[in-house]
Amino acid sequence: MFEATMEIHRPGQKLPLDVFVNEYLTLFQESVDLFIEFNPCRIHDHTCMRSRGNQGKNFCCDGCQYLTDEGCATNSIWCKLWVCEPMRVEHDEFWDRCAELKQRSYRLCRGPGGRYGLDTYILRFYSEEEYKKWKIIETSLSNASSM
Repeated sequence: MFEATMEIHRPGQKLPLDVFVNEYLTLFQESVDLFIEFNPCRIHDHTCMRSRGNQGKNFCCDGCQYLTDEGCATNSIWCKLWVCEPMRVEHDEFWDRCAELKQRSYRLCRGPGGRYGLDTYILRFYSEEEYKKWKIIETSLSNASSM
């Protein structure tokens, strides 16, 4: 479904909210899965390879407003696909797959994502009324899954 929808979607074309959310969350999950598959940062004991080597901060994203004690608190695709230069060089296949996901994200989100999460894009592309409806649905789904 995702690829077919993306083929129809043109940059700047507004997708129905449910389609946009589904595609965004699919891309986000693919990004997470890619990091799990390759572990390009070689995370061990809550520290990345680069930080272990230079006795620095735990991760490149230390200091980010979205980084909590539990990990990243935003669902930003672009954050999930970012790795520091030394790790890019060592992982060609990973980096090629990141580039493909970034390209799909760029088309879906109409430009580079930065640290924006799904909520920000919904507010950016849809009306406040649509955003409020989404928050009600999201809260309902969250409550149902915690039961």
